[in-house]
Amino acid sequence: MIKMIRLIFILLCFLFCHVSFAQDELKRDLENKISQTNKFSEDYFLYTAQLARVIQLSDLDRSLVLINDAIKQEDVVVSSKNRIEILKIAISIYLYSNEFTAMNLAIEELLVAALRSKKPEDLSYANYYKGRGLSALNDTNSLSYFFKALKLAEKTNNDLLKSKLYYRISSYYADNENLVLENKYANYCLAAAIKSKDPEQLTLAWQAKGTYFFEQNKREVSKIDSTLIALKKGISIFNKNKDKIILQNQLGILQLNVAVHFYQFYMPFYKDSVETYANLALKNGLATNDKQVIINCNGLLSELAYKENDLDKVEKLLLKSKLKAESYKVKQPELLSKIYFALAKLYKKKNDPDQVVSFYELYVENYRLFIEKDRQRYSQLLDAKYELNKKRKQIKFLDDKSKAETKQKHLSLGIAVALFISLILIFMTYNYKLKYSIEQQKLLKVKTEEDRLRTQLLEEKAKLKTEEAARLEVEQELILAQKNKLQKELLAESLQVEYKNEILLQMKDKLFVENLNPQTIQNLSRIINNQMRLDKDFKTLKADIKGVNPEFIEALQKTSNHKLTQLDIKYCLYIKLNLSTKQMANLLHVEPSSIRMKKYRLKQKLNLSKDQNLSVFLNSI
Repeated sequence: MIKMIRLIFILLCFLFCHVSFAQDELKRDLENKISQTNKFSEDYFLYTAQLARVIQLSDLDRSLVLINDAIKQEDVVVSSKNRIEILKIAISIYLYSNEFTAMNLAIEELLVAALRSKKPEDLSYANYYKGRGLSALNDTNSLSYFFKALKLAEKTNNDLLKSKLYYRISSYYADNENLVLENKYANYCLAAAIKSKDPEQLTLAWQAKGTYFFEQNKREVSKIDSTLIALKKGISIFNKNKDKIILQNQLGILQLNVAVHFYQFYMPFYKDSVETYANLALKNGLATNDKQVIINCNGLLSELAYKENDLDKVEKLLLKSKLKAESYKVKQPELLSKIYFALAKLYKKKNDPDQVVSFYELYVENYRLFIEKDRQRYSQLLDAKYELNKKRKQIKFLDDKSKAETKQKHLSLGIAVALFISLILIFMTYNYKLKYSIEQQKLLKVKTEEDRLRTQLLEEKAKLKTEEAARLEVEQELILAQKNKLQKELLAESLQVEYKNEILLQMKDKLFVENLNPQTIQNLSRIINNQMRLDKDFKTLKADIKGVNPEFIEALQKTSNHKLTQLDIKYCLYIKLNLSTKQMANLLHVEPSSIRMKKYRLKQKLNLSKDQNLSVFLNSI
């Protein structure tokens, strides 16, 4: 019985993840849309796939025909967006019907379509369904795909998708009995479902929490029954949003799990609660035609009848389950074998050997069919795994080949780049050598020209030096000639002065002999004395002029560009000897204003500015 209870809780997860049951109204609405839509319209096959999802419980064969028809259409007929939606529906139906080979093909096609779209949401759904496919094949790699899908989902605002992924991860840890991580991701699932405000996902999230609390209570009994709180919360959400929920059988599953929980932990005190919730679940199962809920409810009620030793009630419930199971369009030998075995066991207690033999034979036959079907399913599973591994090897081979080709391309590219760089280096080296050779030639040419110019310059310098020496010699001779001339002039003047002085002395002596007015004699004596004093000064000046450096006159001629006359040089000598304007005027027998004008003209010839002092300039030479 405990195994059956665990099976019922797991059954809920299976139904939520693999079944898409819709109301009859939705079925009729889709059929009307299909009949009114052009077959070549892209929406036609999307409606077909949606109808296949709705009828997969009631008519699986037709569901498979419809989805296969929708999935085989070319991309020119179906848009990429609708193609992805059709593939998602197809994968769910193939999972439910154990069509593992078709499921793998659809998953691969979905991955390719998502890679083309490059949308994080499409890529997340593709990895989500890849994880589901691997989970169905008992492949432990499924969890890595769920986390990869979750990473992509984090880039979107799709809280519903995130909640589904958290639920899947929580279920994985529940199967591996890791309660800590199961609870962690069940909490994430509930939080995302609350954000999404999707009533179906909310009931599923609360069911996940209820499953965790159920397992937790088995290990450690809590004062607060969190399992009941979670399951009843799910029932409350369903009842408030009944018209918005497509999966109407969710209510029956939640009610059945509440009944199982009461049976597990509260018998015999809450026997009435077990019966109440089991009957409510049975009513919902009959209304929604959910065969699994109906059979499990009858099984649970028959267990209660066994405990009361009410064999007639057990018989009635088991026969109801038998009729329901036999009414399935697709026979389920596993379920029938269990029912037949329970009936054989019941009739054995009632001492009815004929019924025992009859139902035991049916049990053996259906168990054989179940084993055969299970073997076929296992064979399909192995085949799907083989194809998956084969495809993985092909992908690995192609990946290795691609890597090798990429490596080869990189190597070739590297060699090409190296050759190109080598050519560039060779060209640069050649160009550098060529430029260097040209530069060397230019330098040699420049050096030759420099040597020629240097030789020419030396020759010019030598020539200039010779010319300068000759010019200096000529200037020196000219200066000497000027000096000699000046000395001759001074000598002549000196003789004249001596001659004049003799006459003046004679006149002075004669004045004293003559009887002249004393005043006149005094005036004439003063004039003669002044003249003689000037002559004395002239003698001193003559001695000073003789001491003047000849280079002074040469420097004056250079400064004036040889514009100075002999008289100009005489004036410059007087100024250099610090004679006053009056003294110069007396010596040269001219007016002082003429001396001042001469000084002005000398400044012009010597290229002096107005602010420069002529006397200071001449004394600096």
